[in-house]
Amino acid sequence: MVSPITPSEKGSSRHLPSDRGHSHFSPRVTGEMTATTSTTQSEQELSPGYFCKAVSTLVVNPSFPEKHKAKMAPLAVMAFAETVAKDIIERNKHSDYFTGVSMTVPPCPEACNNQHYHCIVGTKFLHADWEQIHGVQVPCPDGTCRGILQHDRSNCSKNKTLFLIFNLEGPPSWCIFMKLTCRCCRRDYNANEGDVLVNLPDHLADEYPVETNYAFKEFSSHLLKAGQFHSCFVMSHGRQPTPNNNRC
Repeated sequence: MVSPITPSEKGSSRHLPSDRGHSHFSPRVTGEMTATTSTTQSEQELSPGYFCKAVSTLVVNPSFPEKHKAKMAPLAVMAFAETVAKDIIERNKHSDYFTGVSMTVPPCPEACNNQHYHCIVGTKFLHADWEQIHGVQVPCPDGTCRGILQHDRSNCSKNKTLFLIFNLEGPPSWCIFMKLTCRCCRRDYNANEGDVLVNLPDHLADEYPVETNYAFKEFSSHLLKAGQFHSCFVMSHGRQPTPNNNRC
């Protein structure tokens, strides 16, 4: 304002809105708010239907059977393992889909029309990576070394192989394990071998379903609860288990 208000401007309605301010002072009308839930893309991708579609896509790809023709695992198992490695393990989503170190292939309605995925529903996959899963640094198994084992790579990341675990109660399980290297002595170990498992806390070692005495590194497969199986086998022949009889 550059000049005083004149008497004619006092109390003037010249600058009021045409509705005399009724729209400003009238009660405000608010609409009902509805709660909506949105599913993120990652949740949609990692649904059981997504795994079913991913397995089917890989299996029918002509290059996929050719690449894995010499592997021990069936094609559908290899396809599921590659999907898990890419979408769960590499993205650090282990805790969302694994229970401890194991994950079971989930069923889905689409599996009824997908013979490849249907045949592996219920199959158990294991992921032996103690540092990523539990944040545990594993000491070197060598008694003369005080080094710590560090990650190198998994058996599925480069060679695209899986470790077989036979089960007396059902289909075999398949394991993705981390290859470890000592920072000091440079020795190589597997995360699922007995020398590594015995250096873990008992409650962590028990998550790998193989007795540490029978988790040999040089073997291409393990037997679930092999020690219990051997004891039952000896007792069934009428012999008492002794230290000599328990040797394999």
